[in-house]
Amino acid sequence: PKGVPLQLKSGFRAALSSETSLASRIAFWAYLAMLVGTGVALALAPIEHETADQIRQAEEQKAALKKQNQAIAQGNVSDPASEEEIKA
Repeated sequence: PKGVPLQLKSGFRAALSSETSLASRIAFWAYLAMLVGTGVALALAPIEHETADQIRQAEEQKAALKKQNQAIAQGNVSDPASEEEIKA
């Protein structure tokens, strides 16, 4: 709409004016901070499926390390692993 830029300008002028009540100025700046903060949070938030994949991979690695540590503790460690085992 044509009047939106004018409303924004008058809103900022009123927020900076000493004639506007303190409560109105605080409410305006709090609202503005909330809008900016929400925008930043949404821009920086990780995508859900990427986070789920990372969690799944971490759990798989944890299970593999636990299995390996149990084998070492029981003395079931074989000769030095082949390159394929090391890569896995």
